Amino acid sequence: MPHFPTPARILVTFCAICPLVLIVSTILRPFTGSWPWPFVTILTLAIVVPNAVLWAVPLLTKAYMAITGGNKKRPGLIPDED
Repeated sequence: MPHFPTPARILVTFCAICPLVLIVSTILRPFTGSWPWPFVTILTLAIVVPNAVLWAVPLLTKAYMAITGGNKKRPGLIPDED
């Protein structure tokens, strides 16, 4: 598996989830406007999490790796295995 630093994973995950939550919340608002917020949150998460895990995060991870050249070994970042 290529080296993927923790701060980059955090950034990629945030960039995938934040727009999904905003879009899904906006779409659901007319249907769930009178619902208690815990139910709206559960429904939003039930839609966002599978889409983020199966589609958005892998897509953004591939884009990150392509942009940064993440598949190449970089001296000093990946310890040598003996």
